Amino acid sequence: MSNAKLVKAAFSEDVLQAGNNSDVIDIGKNSLVVLRVVKHEPAQQQKLADVKDEIKAKLVHLEETKLAKQTAQKTNPTNWTTKNKIGRFDKQVNQAILTAAFDLPVQDTTANTVISLPNGDAVKIEVLKVHPGEIKQAKSVMMQGMENSLASGYGQADYDFYVKGLRAEAKIKLEKPD
Repeated sequence: MSNAKLVKAAFSEDVLQAGNNSDVIDIGKNSLVVLRVVKHEPAQQQKLADVKDEIKAKLVHLEETKLAKQTAQKTNPTNWTTKNKIGRFDKQVNQAILTAAFDLPVQDTTANTVISLPNGDAVKIEVLKVHPGEIKQAKSVMMQGMENSLASGYGQADYDFYVKGLRAEAKIKLEKPD
């Protein structure tokens, strides 16, 4: 499970030890989930024979990534992809590349770094110039963000009141399993 809400609910004391159903969990895209643990197997150390291939693959991947970074650092690529005036949240550029570019120090000369992407590719990043943002644009973007946040909050509050109302009106009968 990669959804943090699901993991938190599944391993909560109420669900894991007490055997109760979880509260309704909104996982997005008009999907709701209720969890119940049927069987729990405690964590245990795996046998080396069972994970040997997985460990080997991870080590090979780490070494390949290391070599790719070293090669990218030494070479001067001729097939640069150039992007002008990108923003911090530009959707046309890989987020890992954007984060690394915006983490570079602002300086008068070219700033560069080499990063590894999750797929193992090494990327050499050079920032040639930093353009200061415009206050009008920033205010507009901030206002839109605040409007979206408020709308989301109101929607969540409406949903919470709806669920609370359903629970208040629900007639629940608990039966013990045989």
